[in-house]
Amino acid sequence: MRNLLRALLVVEGLLFAQPLAVNTGVPLALQPGGLLTCEGDWINLAGGTFQNSGTVYLSGDLQNDDVGQFFVVGGPPGTLILNGAQQTLRGSQPIRTDTLRLEGTAAKVLATDLYIDQQLVLGDAELRTRTRFAAVRNPDPSAILRNTGFVSSDLGGYLERATDRSAPYLFPVGGYTPLRYRPVVLTPTTAALHRFAVRLANVDPTSEALPRAQRNPALCEINPLYYHYVNRLAGSDPVTLTLTYDPTDPVKGPLAQWKGQWEPTPAGTGPGPTDWTLPTWDDFSSPNFAFSAPAFTAQISASADTLNPGEP
Repeated sequence: MRNLLRALLVVEGLLFAQPLAVNTGVPLALQPGGLLTCEGDWINLAGGTFQNSGTVYLSGDLQNDDVGQFFVVGGPPGTLILNGAQQTLRGSQPIRTDTLRLEGTAAKVLATDLYIDQQLVLGDAELRTRTRFAAVRNPDPSAILRNTGFVSSDLGGYLERATDRSAPYLFPVGGYTPLRYRPVVLTPTTAALHRFAVRLANVDPTSEALPRAQRNPALCEINPLYYHYVNRLAGSDPVTLTLTYDPTDPVKGPLAQWKGQWEPTPAGTGPGPTDWTLPTWDDFSSPNFAFSAPAFTAQISASADTLNPGEP
């Protein structure tokens, strides 16, 4: 085990910490232009804070046990880069950072809640929230960037975004068992501040107490592979909700919403060829949505040539 110095101030330098960095409860600061590389785990105990205005490279896990959420607010914003294999952010307290950048393709896993105040750069990696949440508090639509990366969540977890304008906000949600990417785009109708939460539930809805067999007679089937959780956490204005399916999905018809049973919605196609959209949607009484197959109805009517009994 290697302890950090009692205080650390890097102005325009480079510091290496290996294989384990432990802050036993002192304030640390990294000035603009400063670089810090930790090739192992970083443990931040109660009383430890870090004002990061530079760039921190971390190859191991990050544990935070301080109520200050590790990277404290103040000074120019800094960047945390997770560049190891599978890494876990954990601890008894949440973790806050300005910009979080994921490198490589290995999953970065949450075992505590995560707040991102500037930008989430997924690259090609998976941010696996499990039952926790990752909240991007910067309302700029470009606050989340990706190549092939995505955010996955189990029941109770989600990706949260703040919005403050009428523009498309991407929620790049997916699942890893099996691998599946099914994004959601929300377009607020006003510039008022809102917060939305989205999760791709990469399971049969029935397994999470949303039985597919309980559905309006107008619906023939509900997608058995996954459903979406889309919730408005703060704000009261409508939003245009767009969900994307894959052409290989077995059920990919209009969106249904759970309301004690699966009910049809007035969703329309577009804007993309594999999208269904609910314009100016204001009903989040239930945040659970799934693609459906409408029931087939046939109309049979008698013609003027119908034969009466006994006629040749």
